[in-house]
Amino acid sequence: MKKKMMSLALAVMMCVSLCVPAFAAERTRIEINVENEAEIAEFFHSPEYDPDNLYSFIIPNQIQLRMLCPRCGSNSYRGMTERREGPPIMIMCPASPDLSSDKSIKFEVYTYSECDQCGYKTSSVFLNKYWEIECHLEYWDGAGTWKARPGQSYRNGYDLHEDPDYMGLR
Repeated sequence: MKKKMMSLALAVMMCVSLCVPAFAAERTRIEINVENEAEIAEFFHSPEYDPDNLYSFIIPNQIQLRMLCPRCGSNSYRGMTERREGPPIMIMCPASPDLSSDKSIKFEVYTYSECDQCGYKTSSVFLNKYWEIECHLEYWDGAGTWKARPGQSYRNGYDLHEDPDYMGLR
């Protein structure tokens, strides 16, 4: 009988403790106008901050940050990517070396910035390189074009055509 009373008392205490959050007062949301993010940080350290309230901070005239042209100050300054194509070369096909060769084209990717307003342009910076491999033997099956990038290996699950070391590409 004592175990039943203990179990019943424990069950009642659990029900009461689980229901208490449902009866808690709802927190109010307060909107605060600020000029910048620094004022938000200052507010959280001020005596006006109450952890029981929710706050929404409104920045009325927030300027979207954009990169401005260093020469004319226009916001039409943008980043560009250029792909430079090398001459095609014929290489031995790894799928069938005695029947056909593959066509390989090396691409080098460069990036630069330019302004549409005044024409200012930075010098190009090399990003990466890759090769497009076109296999004449497998082209008719619809799977005859691959991109080989440095770091790819057939040991990691790539096709033989996608492994630049295996294909002898530098």
